[in-house]
Formats: sequence, C-alpha cells, structure tokens
Amino acid sequence: MATGRVVVVGDAMLDIYLAGDAERISPEAPVPVVTVHTRRSALGGAANVAANVSAIGAECRLVAVIGDDARGDSLRAELAQNRLADRHIVVAAARPTTSKTRVTARGQQVVRIDEEVEDLIAPRAENQLLGQLDAAMADADAVLIEDYNKGTLTPGVIERAMTLAKKRGIPVIVDPKFKHFFAYRGATLFKPNRRELEQAMGATLDLAHPDALPTSLDKLGVDNLLLTLGAEGMVLV
Repeated sequence: MATGRVVVVGDAMLDIYLAGDAERISPEAPVPVVTVHTRRSALGGAANVAANVSAIGAECRLVAVIGDDARGDSLRAELAQNRLADRHIVVAAARPTTSKTRVTARGQQVVRIDEEVEDLIAPRAENQLLGQLDAAMADADAVLIEDYNKGTLTPGVIERAMTLAKKRGIPVIVDPKFKHFFAYRGATLFKPNRRELEQAMGATLDLAHPDALPTSLDKLGVDNLLLTLGAEGMVLV
C-alpha cells in the first residue's frame, strides 16, 4: 500500500502553535500575559493523516472541507509544503476552517483556542464533497475515514464512501467518533479508543478478559477492531 492510491476523507484542521514567555499577570484578569516569540502552523486532523500517508510513499488524496478564510489559505499552504494536492478540497464560504491554537510559555501550555463549527456541512457543500469523493475514489486502492465530529462526515458522505469502497473491493479504515459509531458496517478496520467503545457498548471493558471484544466486533459489523488504550498500548481483534 506504500505505493498505492489512498483516499483520506474527513475533518481537516489547522494546528497553530504560539510559543513565548510569560513574565507578568494581566491587569485585566488573573491570567498570564504571553509575549509570543515564535508562531508555526501544521496540518491537523484528517489533513495530518493525509500527510502521514503521503510520507510513507502512497499517493494520497485528501477529501475535506475548509472555510474561505486566512486559516484555510494557511492549511492549503501546509498541504503544498507536504506535497499534497488540494484539488479535492471543498471551500464552504459560510463555514470557518477548523483550527486549534496552542499557546505555550516556557514550554508549558497555557491555553488552547478552538475555532470551529461542529454542525454538519450545508447541503451545497455536501453535494460538492460527494462529487470530489466520487472523483478521488474512482481508482483508489484504499480509503481512510477520519471522523473528529466537526461536521464533514454527514450520513450521506459516510454512506457514499462505504458504497464506493465496496464496489471497488478496497479496504476501509475508520477512525470514528461516537456520533456515527454504527455507520461503518463492513469496514475492514475500525479504530476507536477505549472510552468511545465503552460508551457505544454501554459497558466497561475488562481487558483482563478480552473475550468480550469479539462481541463488540459483531455489533459493529466490522472485520477487525483496533482498540487504542493510550499509554497501555492497543488491542487488535
């Protein structure tokens, strides 16, 4: 797959990092005043996944929505720096580009600022995205669905991605969020974290007795389950 054609569809984000020093407290509120010395941007969310796929040698096609704003321009610039095309990106004028700004002072994160809209994309943007998804998947070898619950993955987009993948007989890898947890029947690999799976199954997982995981597999209707456990590692079923 390192030389194949891989589609990544989902919520693209821009990560912004502001770093500096905090020498005093603001007179306006009991918060530190951070004097910024450096600023950098990076791809986040589905865009970061696309960059990683490209880095291992695959031809990656990112299908996503951004806003008609400065952050959207920055995201496109980051795509170009990572040698990723933006031809399957849809611009939604009434929607901001999702961004997360992390402010650090002397290496310590002070605050994170999220600028985003979590509502589902508007019907016009959805129709444009479906067209881009059709084009991107026409000769794809695999599809990665990256759901961060930021509105890109409507039920219609998910259904189209799953249907196209089934027709082509290609693997589907899903990084889900709870909202659409049961929308991926037939996926090749489903990668939730422990909290998400427990929430969906309505029960606490006892990893000392992992025999319960195949039951989750059956309920989800997926071929394989990769459960991520943070510092504890992961479990593949």
